[in-house]
Amino acid sequence: MPLLPGIIEALFNLEVNDIRFERFCRELYSKVGGVVLVPTSRTWDLGRDGRSISHAGDGGLAAVLCATLSERVDQKVQADILRLKQTTQTARIVYCSSRAISEARCDKIQADIRKLYPSAESVVVLGQIQLVDLAQDNEEILRHHYAAEIQNAEQALAFEPTTSRGEKGSGGKRGRVCSWLFRRRA
Repeated sequence: MPLLPGIIEALFNLEVNDIRFERFCRELYSKVGGVVLVPTSRTWDLGRDGRSISHAGDGGLAAVLCATLSERVDQKVQADILRLKQTTQTARIVYCSSRAISEARCDKIQADIRKLYPSAESVVVLGQIQLVDLAQDNEEILRHHYAAEIQNAEQALAFEPTTSRGEKGSGGKRGRVCSWLFRRRA
């Protein structure tokens, strides 16, 4: 059964493991962006959460990926890009956020990145809305990084509680509480 957007949104909303989210974003963008991204070190990563193995014409990296779980997206973007500007020459910056951000905010973040790093030829901002859509189209990548959480969600969907008399119930409070996770987008 394909995953509904609500399940993927819940995964990103509840994510606390920045390394796993970075790995997911790197693998996803490597596939959809057509550039091979590799991980950086856990410490002293120079503002990069992923970098290309190929180089741009000027000798810099062809692409750099930054990813964040932070609710303070604007402040995190500024800190990451200022660090990146000090340490890295790149043609493309990809910035991923686990947070649902509007198109207007994506445009603002993209403009902020261009102001802070004017030499970038390409800037891509992917918020939760875009990542959910890409994850639905590339479910194997999502399942690779979030297998246990997806399995738990699928088991919760298959759960059929019984009444005290052994009859199948309607799901009660648990069914109502979980229903928001599994709504289908119009």
